[in-house]
Amino acid sequence: MLHSTALRALLAALAVTLLGAAPAGAQGSSAGIEAKESATGSMTISWRGDPARGCAEAGLCDVAGSVTFVASGGEQTSTSGPPTLRSELMNLSFQAGTPVVRVLRGPATDPLGACADPLGDGHVRLEGRLLPGGRARFTLRPFEAPFGAGTPAGRCAGPLAEDVVEALPSAEADASRVLSGTLELDFAGRRPFSGGPFSGEVSSSIRFTRRARRVARAFPGSTGSGPSPSELVDDLGGAVSLEALYDIVAARGSLVTDFAGGPEPFCLPLDACGLRGTHVVARVTARRGATLSLQADGPRSALRGRGIRAALRAVHAGRLRFGQSGFYPPLRGTVSTVVARDGGPACRQSDRLELPALALRPRRGALRLSIGSEHEDADSVMRSRCPGPGAADLAANTLAAGTIALRDVGARRITVRLGAGQASAGAFSVTGRGDVVLELRRRRMRLHQFGEELPR
Repeated sequence: MLHSTALRALLAALAVTLLGAAPAGAQGSSAGIEAKESATGSMTISWRGDPARGCAEAGLCDVAGSVTFVASGGEQTSTSGPPTLRSELMNLSFQAGTPVVRVLRGPATDPLGACADPLGDGHVRLEGRLLPGGRARFTLRPFEAPFGAGTPAGRCAGPLAEDVVEALPSAEADASRVLSGTLELDFAGRRPFSGGPFSGEVSSSIRFTRRARRVARAFPGSTGSGPSPSELVDDLGGAVSLEALYDIVAARGSLVTDFAGGPEPFCLPLDACGLRGTHVVARVTARRGATLSLQADGPRSALRGRGIRAALRAVHAGRLRFGQSGFYPPLRGTVSTVVARDGGPACRQSDRLELPALALRPRRGALRLSIGSEHEDADSVMRSRCPGPGAADLAANTLAAGTIALRDVGARRITVRLGAGQASAGAFSVTGRGDVVLELRRRRMRLHQFGEELPR
């Protein structure tokens, strides 16, 4: 949560933005959209080990699995505005309960093991893309953050999201019906896919309906009651925000996660008994232009002086406070996984991809910086076609974490060492080792009062 002074400052700034945005005399309303949406049917993704795709080398020829998304069928009502076609195309979705992956190892009539893993909250997004002639194509996207399933197979053996994406159901319609009228989409059909040692199919009977109409939507506070923006600012005595923006000029190091199936009965639901493996993140680099913004807020009285130097002293003394924040994934790395079961061949996979987003939060007189967090977990990098742990099996969902001392905020250069996550146990016994080192170089510092830069 934000510190109380920072929260009050943020609310006051928001009030200035919202109330100031209303045109003169706009004690009335602006246009919005009321939409009623519902979905029926289901979508099933199924797969099996394919000898033609090398399942024998991966020890996955006897694996077969599936996951089903069942639309709730209930109607949801939402109001938004002012309406734009592009914004509404980004907001289409429906709930499908909690899908559960089910994977069998061995003969279906007498399996050697069974893995069952619940995925996310069953949120399915409809990705809308404009086409020529006023048409739009809509595609079901059940794997996208922050509420999607992440991967089709979870912690069981199975395909990755990118293996399935081209086979996901799609439908076309008149784009204007998103803003007004009735939009009916039929996603029924079957399409094959393949990825790694697996082949499979996506089958769907999903039907989605949206009924939209334009409505009047009042601005918050438009009734004239409540304090004005100037009264809010006076009540706060003025609020300030100090931003120290750093370039991530270098990144190095590696992270190793060793894991093994936990003791019975904990390993049984995920068919993890006797499983062991290693997950390695190496060759870590920073994306070009990657930055890290350290921003502290509070009342102007906390400065006890003027300018950036006074603000830095307030930060170092804890009088200006930091809130939680996240940053677009700025790091990339080579990710490799090796998983074996007692007496069987090893499943191997390697790739180069983006690491989870960095997360920043205040913690006991310092700033905790982590790769992954409870809000932006590490499933994107722990994913694998092989069976094995996911972000839920890591301590606090983080691959690595370290701290920035408050006294270092504002320094020209900062070195941050992010150590591998702590050991955890459950269905898998997981232990992390290694670290990633980030070199930060200050680009600029700015001091603001409700969006206006103050003199140095």
